[in-house]
Amino acid sequence: MINDDYKILTDFDNLYKAHLSCRKGKRWKDSVACYDLRGLECTLALKDLLEAGEYKLSPYNCFTLCERGKRRDIKSIKYHDRVVQKCLMDQIITPAVTPTFIDTNCASLKGKGTDFALKKLKELLRSEIRKHGIGGYILVCDMKGYFDSIPHDLVDRWYEKHFDDENTLALIHHIHDSIPGGRGFPLGNQLSQNDALLALSGLDHMIKERLHIKGYVRYMDDFPLIHHDKEYLRYCKDEIEKWVEKEGMHLNDKKTKIVTMRQGFDFLGFHFYVTDTGKVVQKLAKKSIIHHKRKLRKMKKLLDEGKITLKECKEAHDGWKAHAKRGDTHYLIRKMDKLYNNLFKEDNNE
Repeated sequence: MINDDYKILTDFDNLYKAHLSCRKGKRWKDSVACYDLRGLECTLALKDLLEAGEYKLSPYNCFTLCERGKRRDIKSIKYHDRVVQKCLMDQIITPAVTPTFIDTNCASLKGKGTDFALKKLKELLRSEIRKHGIGGYILVCDMKGYFDSIPHDLVDRWYEKHFDDENTLALIHHIHDSIPGGRGFPLGNQLSQNDALLALSGLDHMIKERLHIKGYVRYMDDFPLIHHDKEYLRYCKDEIEKWVEKEGMHLNDKKTKIVTMRQGFDFLGFHFYVTDTGKVVQKLAKKSIIHHKRKLRKMKKLLDEGKITLKECKEAHDGWKAHAKRGDTHYLIRKMDKLYNNLFKEDNNE
């Protein structure tokens, strides 16, 4: 039996531990500093609200973030709400949910993440090549407006099936109901990350256990299926489409397609393809290269206008390089370093 006792959440030590975890790397923020200044008092007040059943999620702070050329609407929560969700996740939900996930469900999980997903995908491609050669195919799947389209009842059913504590369930429902319409989870909500993993977990098990696809990795709503039989992948696509449609979601028709190993496909900002010799190559996706070139030129303009510092420019470029180094990008990085040095040559000499 899963231990979802509400007293775990309202325990002072657990709430304070969640605060200590939430403040890491963010103590410079005003909201964090204000809570931290009276940490014991604020945590005790939070404990009293939760125990009395009077805790209410504060209104979201809404803003738009442009990431790699894609606009995302973000709804962030107040710091004390973050403490509550951190405690809920760490002490109750994560221990219950994680064992139910397949091994290649990679996002937002301890010991996994981007590097794990990229490494696992290369391993699965190499395994397929050893067994069936380089003539295989990949069904590339992507969900349409994933976070905004997830039905609340899809994940609520899981919680209601596995959790017994009424107060714990009431808090989860309260957080979900903060988004009206019964659909969609905000990107800035910590519980949303788990809900996004959970929403397609049933699909993961169907693909692995009923369709018997061994070459499968999922990172949120981005999931490729590897197989040597193109017709079978077409059948898989139909079955996946039936599953997501039944749950009230949709595949992205433009991004969902079957490609050859030699043709390749994009995954987590990289383009994977297989050479005639059977080598798996991981290059940076073209749109990532184009976006960084534009970003460097834009930063140069902002630097000349005195709106940012040279240190910020270098940190942004170094961050891009750290991401690019995950792939076969030695010559690309040299080329982009040359562009960076040419743009900021005069500033470096000052």
